[in-house]
Amino acid sequence: MLHEHGFRRVQAPNGWMSPTLLYESGGRWFGASWDWRDGYLGADLGQLRRFADVMPRVIVRGPYRHHVECRDVEGELAAMRKALPDALNHYDSVLTRILDPTPTTKKGRQIDREYSSRLGDVVEMSSWPGAKYA
Repeated sequence: MLHEHGFRRVQAPNGWMSPTLLYESGGRWFGASWDWRDGYLGADLGQLRRFADVMPRVIVRGPYRHHVECRDVEGELAAMRKALPDALNHYDSVLTRILDPTPTTKKGRQIDREYSSRLGDVVEMSSWPGAKYA
């Protein structure tokens, strides 16, 4: 599904926390992880960003987010496959709006400040030493 849109699998450098599966195409990143113990599937399409954590870490943050607790993995993957072309078509037009949300509640603004304080620079393949296409 991702290869049809020019994505290539990326192997994170040793010692880095990242989504289990990580793909890149022209500065757009797709990351996915599956926790079989909890039945939790997460996938994101967006920019790759450094994130302050106990170890070097990157996250994908952007206009597409699909995080669910599920038992029907095939059904969820089918839903992602269906949504991906539209998400890619609207990627540039919604990226700024998604990356710069305006929380409406005091608690939301507090959470956003804490999250934003940990969010680092955009990471590109050329600026991520040790990362390579798999």
